[in-house]
Amino acid sequence: MPSPPPLRDLALLRTQIPPILLEALKNSYLPPDPYNCSAISTQIATLNDALGPDYDQQEATADTGLLAKGNKAILDAAAGAAQDIIPLRS
Repeated sequence: MPSPPPLRDLALLRTQIPPILLEALKNSYLPPDPYNCSAISTQIATLNDALGPDYDQQEATADTGLLAKGNKAILDAAAGAAQDIIPLRS
């Protein structure tokens, strides 16, 4: 259970920063060794694991339920209405 924000704000409760992030902070422009695509991909994956998911990133799900279909129908209707309102747009 997460602690209330005031404990973190007053520095009474501290979060442990992963070592990979501390290393990235010290040497943010240091190229990977070896300097190739697989090394860069590995570093990005390691940093992504340490940082966790973005707040605005949605989990990929195969949701084909009624809600997902309704959302698509609403967006399609809005796009169609916008095309009818904006002249010379097809």
